[in-house]
Amino acid sequence: MLAGTFPAVKAAAYMVPLCPFPSRQRENLVAAAAMCVQHMQKALTEMNIQLANVISDISGTTGMAILRDIVRGERDPEKLARHKLARIRASHQEIARSLEGTWREELLFVVGQSLELYDTYQEKIQLCDQRIDEHLHRMEAKVDPASDPIPEPTRRGKGSRPRQPHFDLRGHLYRITGVDLTQIDSIDVRIAQTAAGSYSGPEVRWGKLGVPVRVCRFRPGDGLTAPKAILP
Repeated sequence: MLAGTFPAVKAAAYMVPLCPFPSRQRENLVAAAAMCVQHMQKALTEMNIQLANVISDISGTTGMAILRDIVRGERDPEKLARHKLARIRASHQEIARSLEGTWREELLFVVGQSLELYDTYQEKIQLCDQRIDEHLHRMEAKVDPASDPIPEPTRRGKGSRPRQPHFDLRGHLYRITGVDLTQIDSIDVRIAQTAAGSYSGPEVRWGKLGVPVRVCRFRPGDGLTAPKAILP
């Protein structure tokens, strides 16, 4: 006889509303896209193209523009460096010098194929974002952002990145939960979604601002951590 097992499906159902299946699929796609970036980076390094030494993220706007021009056949470092955006700290000359390497056809082929796969994963990520956005739109709201607007963000965003959603996830979470968890230090919108989804369910007691007090025992903005400060 087999021992009784934990009913994982029922337990997981508590986190389905705020963390629907496309969210898990999205994370898989983001990881796959990051692997493509690593493959491109490795191929560039083997050609002595040290672009990563002057641009911290080659999957950003400047890096991807340079990579696309390389795949199209451009080899002139000066022309490639013209894609530099103003916010890049490295100078035009530094970027151009980092692009002086030994071009090898077999490695350029790797860069080209990895870039194609990266673009495919980005398309699939946007489809996941669309499904998640539609799902969250249908969920019941705890607050009306029109009468009770979302607080100003505590930190400045760093622009569009593959891990960041292509829709207003922060606004959705605030409307649904009644609290902006991103006001807490070190919690971005993706962590906030996971936290809110993981601690949803009838067995969780929520504090005044919507934080699961049984687990977190704190809320943004009050500077308190003692359980007695927020328990109902």
